[in-house]
Amino acid sequence: MKALTINTNALWRILCIGLIFYSISSFGQTYRPSRNIIFATLADWETPSNWEGGNVPPDNSTIEYGNADNGWGGYTIEIGFDLASSYPNLSFDSNNEISILTISNGGVVNVTNFSVDAKSSITIEEGAQVTIEDDLTINTNSTSLTICGELNLNATLTASNALDLTVCENGIFNAESLIISSSAEVDISGSVNISGSAFLNNNITLDINSTGELNILGGLDFGAGTINLDGDLYVKGESDFDQGGSGSTLNISSTGNAKLEGDLIADVLDINIVSNGLLEVIGQVSSLTNDGSGGNWYLDGTMVVHEGIDVPCSKTITIEIPDGSDGGIIIDYEGEGNRCEANSGDPVLNTCATYGTCEAINNPLDKTYSPTVTPDLPVNLISFTGTKTLNGFLLEWTTASEQNSERFDIEVSDDKRNWQVINSLAAAGNSDVKLDYEYLDISQSKYYRLAQYDFDGTVAYYGIVTSLNEGELNVSVYPTFVENGELSKVYFEGISEDQKITYQVFDIKGKEIKNEYLITSTSGNFLTSFMMPNSIKGGLYIVKVNVGKYQKTFKIIKK
Repeated sequence: MKALTINTNALWRILCIGLIFYSISSFGQTYRPSRNIIFATLADWETPSNWEGGNVPPDNSTIEYGNADNGWGGYTIEIGFDLASSYPNLSFDSNNEISILTISNGGVVNVTNFSVDAKSSITIEEGAQVTIEDDLTINTNSTSLTICGELNLNATLTASNALDLTVCENGIFNAESLIISSSAEVDISGSVNISGSAFLNNNITLDINSTGELNILGGLDFGAGTINLDGDLYVKGESDFDQGGSGSTLNISSTGNAKLEGDLIADVLDINIVSNGLLEVIGQVSSLTNDGSGGNWYLDGTMVVHEGIDVPCSKTITIEIPDGSDGGIIIDYEGEGNRCEANSGDPVLNTCATYGTCEAINNPLDKTYSPTVTPDLPVNLISFTGTKTLNGFLLEWTTASEQNSERFDIEVSDDKRNWQVINSLAAAGNSDVKLDYEYLDISQSKYYRLAQYDFDGTVAYYGIVTSLNEGELNVSVYPTFVENGELSKVYFEGISEDQKITYQVFDIKGKEIKNEYLITSTSGNFLTSFMMPNSIKGGLYIVKVNVGKYQKTFKIIKK
């Protein structure tokens, strides 16, 4: 009998080749669940019977979701655990009409590529977090994207067919840029932060509700649509309402506040501002075309323009101030008063209606378009802190701007219900620069708040801060918007002595750009600060504060 000889080197090569072929065949494959399913744990995800063919998807694969209930095939997916820690490089794709994907409370998902190739319903519930590394493109009709948790899109959202985008009151949506068109509806009750530009065109309805905010650090291009503003709109770059050459409407309610730092191109724009509503343009209001209507401006509220109005004489702008209204236009051209120009390119032609309108605005004796009272703008309080000192409890607060502000009352309480005034500090009245205030309470009460009064008796409350170490840790980071060289402050309540604190700063793609730590030498309330690196560009950044097992994240926008 001959001896059996095994060539171990050849066997090893065969095994390696087989393993390579297996890895290549499994990399990037598409996997489907075996039924409509809720993945509540990692064990659920890694159970073979939960997947078609009994094959658990490896990382770098594509997960396909659908909806078996509608007869088109595929199955709905709900994820309610931290999937990203074990599978950080998955892709997702819809496979039929009305495909359903839900990331529920506790769900954490990191997506390399997200394709929406069929009508879908995508929901990120409160307490869930999703990060998408590449562009999110939605080309199907009537897809809904609901964000009640947090969605970080490290690229561009593009949607061209009747997208229904909803951001709930506690929802956060961060993206590099937006391109949305064709009959989309965008409803914002939470926070939307765009580090680049936003392009919205062709029958768009944008609702920013009273609790909502839309912050755009690039420009805004908006055309053939309507903005209903009950909350806050901030645009750092140019706001162009001439996209597509079709008319648009900007409606600002009594709680609405729009601040446009760049120019406002208002070629075909109707503006309706309800009493107490505010539109502030730091740049110039202008028109790029020479003919047609420039829109109707109904100003029961206030429009403030810092760099003047400049439109062609042949461009008709109709301004209506209702009888008995306090509304109107204020122009502060380089601090020198009104400047409205019609036909500045050919000043000889000065007989048009728009020229007459500008003459009335520029004439200090003509009150046709002027507010009857100074706009009652709320104080922009960017910080309010309390710190223990050897001499008592030091209260400090900072305002970014003030208008019609009479005084600050310092109120104290032992139970957070019954308050009494212990002192008052005069406010600045009107100011557009940052102002710092402080008050030292040598008796050191338990709880403090500020009551800020306007000259008309309107009051707003800020706080509460406490002098107690109540065992409950709270952290806040402010202000949200910072300039180059400006300090960001981190305020701790309920801190323990000798506790290690770290805070990290990440860009929108998750890259760490700063990491610092400190050891506290006191207990109770503690205030420290850090500076964003001057070398980084303007945009949205995430600050993560760690105190032991306690973690909290904040957003900072560098201008």
